[in-house]
Amino acid sequence: MSLFDAILKPHSIQWDNGSFMGASLDHCMWFHHDLRADEWLLYDTESPIAFGGRGLARGFFSLKTAN
Repeated sequence: MSLFDAILKPHSIQWDNGSFMGASLDHCMWFHHDLRADEWLLYDTESPIAFGGRGLARGFFSLKTAN
């Protein structure tokens, strides 16, 4: 699942169906703690708003040991 999927899912649109045209305008990643990519990670995505042809998506990493 990509960040596009998180934005489009509530609207029953798929980004890979051939009729969707999208662009990602801003990218940033903040890592508040060290993490190891060779260990178990959960990547959770959500889209708190999608309206008027625009959407915001964000993703969160969680470690197996996180509370």
